[in-house]
Amino acid sequence: MEHLPSNQNVKDVVGIGLGPSNLALAVAVDEQGGNENEWLFLERNKECMWHPGMLLEGARLQISFLKDLVTLRNPRSFFSFINYLKENGRLDEFINLSHFNPTRIEYVHYLNWVRRHLPQHMMQMGAEVINVAPIAGSNGDVNRLQTVYRNKDGEVNSVMSKDIVIAVGGTPFIPEPFTKSSVKPIFHSSNFLHEITSFSSKKSHQFCVVGSGQSAVEIILYLADHFPDSTILSIQRNATFKPADNSPFVNEIFFPRNADFMFDLHNRHSRKRVMNFYHDTNYSAVDIDLLETLYHKIYDDKWRNQSQIQLCSYTDIVEVSEHGHKVNLLTRNNLTEEPLTNFEVDAVILATGYERKTMPSFMDSLLPYFVYEDDELVINRSYRVQTNAEMKSNIYLQGMSEMTHGISDTLLSILPIRANDILQDITNQFATNKEKIKEAVY
Repeated sequence: MEHLPSNQNVKDVVGIGLGPSNLALAVAVDEQGGNENEWLFLERNKECMWHPGMLLEGARLQISFLKDLVTLRNPRSFFSFINYLKENGRLDEFINLSHFNPTRIEYVHYLNWVRRHLPQHMMQMGAEVINVAPIAGSNGDVNRLQTVYRNKDGEVNSVMSKDIVIAVGGTPFIPEPFTKSSVKPIFHSSNFLHEITSFSSKKSHQFCVVGSGQSAVEIILYLADHFPDSTILSIQRNATFKPADNSPFVNEIFFPRNADFMFDLHNRHSRKRVMNFYHDTNYSAVDIDLLETLYHKIYDDKWRNQSQIQLCSYTDIVEVSEHGHKVNLLTRNNLTEEPLTNFEVDAVILATGYERKTMPSFMDSLLPYFVYEDDELVINRSYRVQTNAEMKSNIYLQGMSEMTHGISDTLLSILPIRANDILQDITNQFATNKEKIKEAVY
């Protein structure tokens, strides 16, 4: 543990990450009269990003434009997506599209429009967090957290705060046996647009896409369109692609009030039962329009006597090796006793989603203060991590509470409501501390 330096820059709250989650929180602070001078958001990128590796031309959000950063909390907000359209002279044309789902590229443009209209002293862009360290007072209690970061010029700085709010997104999930493989090129969908530039569209390639969700199908269609002379192998463990369930009764699970429902269950078995029921609203599920596009593509190839896309169902990859400049995949059918099959490809794209249980490495020194139950981090209704008695600072997590707060926690559906929950909890905590100080004085 360290002690508080006398010349340290101090804030009430530091937000780590300025993607959609913390941007919604920054807007809430600005709109609700919070002391914005006591907040600082650190973002490693030079602008707000959201899945930059999958900003495919024409790809759309899977939610309504009304589920922006503010509307569910404050429909009259200057920062709404509708006002963004109005301010940028596109409202009439957007209405004329008759489409509830903006493109991902436009959504990222909206995020940065919001960022530019917030007080700039609330944020530092190009600031990569290196470490968050507990700072002990004279009695050994941790009342401050020191966030160390490298700024856009490469200089190492730090800021002290009472609380932190972490919203850095998920970690790409790399399945076995790829975790132990150094064979290249193998890359996750999160880096797709960056990595695919190393392949010439004028040459013939053999691609393999692993996964059965939205990203997998989007990548298959992108490769088919941009690399017409190439072949695409689609490998998945299950039977086939399944459509996302967007029916109205099922979609109520994304209502903000269902965070209360999920949290109040308490019982781990009951929560898992609910999660399993709603699994195909988000996981290994694809928009029906996209599935129909893929099916038509495969059908058209068939009558042309072509087979650009090969679907391999019920397939496990058991070994990955390098053969010359190729990636060799040893596979087996997970339903039958068929002999192992080899595939040789030029690149493997892992459209295998994200995991959100692993804390970012800059949090390592705080982990001993966290409380766990059944190997799960204990998080309260306001997204505050439960800590031991020594830790007096508050640590909030955005997007890492799916099992306690519901399937919408990792999505864009409830950003403004969650931001409000966190802000109100921080405000209440500050008020409680002030009362304690008054009682101690008088």
